[in-house]
Amino acid sequence: MAKNTTISPNQLGSQVQTIVQQYTDDLIKKMPDLVKEVAQDTVKDLKQRASGLFGGTTYKRSFKSKKLVTSDSSKTEYTVYSTQPSLAHLLEKGHAIKNQTGQTYGMTQARAHWAPAEENASDSLERKIRETIEGGV
Repeated sequence: MAKNTTISPNQLGSQVQTIVQQYTDDLIKKMPDLVKEVAQDTVKDLKQRASGLFGGTTYKRSFKSKKLVTSDSSKTEYTVYSTQPSLAHLLEKGHAIKNQTGQTYGMTQARAHWAPAEENASDSLERKIRETIEGGV
């Protein structure tokens, strides 16, 4: 529909529905790229957080993202993970320190880096979707 087209009141509902459907279709087409971008940014965020907390370690290089295969072709999902999942859990949550005989003699401090990165990813995706919508898709 052209910008200055005159329509009758009877046609208004169908024209609005057509415009909304086109707008929605355009946004849905852009979603996979937005999700991929956020996943890649989250990996970078985790690497930066790990570098600050744990120094230049191999743990920092263990962060990856991967597209998941889903049965629903309209969904795009990525997972962000560490190739050292047990270490990630121990560092994120803290853990008991045991000696060779199994006696606990202390606890390590939890160093949250996954939780803030996850929250940042959620906020980032929402922000990118809003920017896309406000930018006219």
